[in-house]
Amino acid sequence: MADLDPWQEIDMSDTTPTSARVIYRRPRAVWSEDGTQGTCTKCGVTRSVDDFYTQSSDPSSPLFGRRLNRCKECMKLAAGKRRRESQDRIREIRFEYNLRINFRMTPFQYQALLAAQGGGCAICGTDREPNGRRLSVDHDHRTGVVRGVLCARCNVALGMFGDSTRTMARAAKYLEG
Repeated sequence: MADLDPWQEIDMSDTTPTSARVIYRRPRAVWSEDGTQGTCTKCGVTRSVDDFYTQSSDPSSPLFGRRLNRCKECMKLAAGKRRRESQDRIREIRFEYNLRINFRMTPFQYQALLAAQGGGCAICGTDREPNGRRLSVDHDHRTGVVRGVLCARCNVALGMFGDSTRTMARAAKYLEG
């Protein structure tokens, strides 16, 4: 069989079935005569057959026992790259979901609330958490009403005081000496 260029272009002026049959052919791993080694199509390294994943683990599948064209190492690198690229989008989706489910807010409403209090924590004014996370939505646990947007430290402090203004006033008086 002649070597076909996987990226070959088709001459569309000639529309016979043989010229239009192959648009793209995925490169195949090259296997040794005895089937114990293969060359990865991504990195080009010849490796043991055990270094390639199988296409199917189901014995009734026609793909059972066939090996993928890329070695396990290249497959792991590609999966890691996809995961890193999608992490930001996943973080956005989770943020929007949590706002909607927990506080019945949209990201637009969150941004409007943040802008209304000066772009930072309603208590201390910080605009971003030290670890780069967003500021937290503060709400009254009894009524569920959103009060504002706070940094984690201020949010935890309110929780530790039990949302009691009397206890916080005593703490302020204590700090003043």
